[in-house]
Amino acid sequence: MVLIKTNTNQIEDPILFLNEEYDKINERVNLIDAIYWEIEKEGISETVNARVSELIVNIFVFLKKLYRIEEEILYPELEAVLPAQSSATAMKSEHRHIISILRTIIKTLENKEELKDNKDILQAELITIADLIRRNIHKKEKIIFHEARTLLPEKALDELHEKMKKELSFYLKRGET
Repeated sequence: MVLIKTNTNQIEDPILFLNEEYDKINERVNLIDAIYWEIEKEGISETVNARVSELIVNIFVFLKKLYRIEEEILYPELEAVLPAQSSATAMKSEHRHIISILRTIIKTLENKEELKDNKDILQAELITIADLIRRNIHKKEKIIFHEARTLLPEKALDELHEKMKKELSFYLKRGET
């Protein structure tokens, strides 16, 4: 499996950047569905365990970076123009929850002997994380990104774009995306 790659030259604005990155995450989440059915048919072989482990770690690493970019760059701008209990605050909480579940799945996958007898646990975790990630992306597309486009001035969006490019460039130089 190829790790998620990003070409900073294609980023036109911060919202388009985030939409493109979440499209890549959705592709990975769709692979979770395929692996679920593979586990249902074949059980948890070494090959299946390796594939699901690689996929979940890939999603985990990428989401942590993407959430960090959102929380450190986009959300402070939104929080400045939204009420205290804003959608940005709710998204931060969801981020922590999703990352926590991904960590749990990674730990589950590490215990290979116990896992063979409890494929239902892994399948339930996979269904849960796929659903949570999809719902989180949907909320961002319908609420957060809409708020950013309607509430933030064009100049602020341009500055966010530059900050996101710089942050992503840092990851690309380190070879982390």
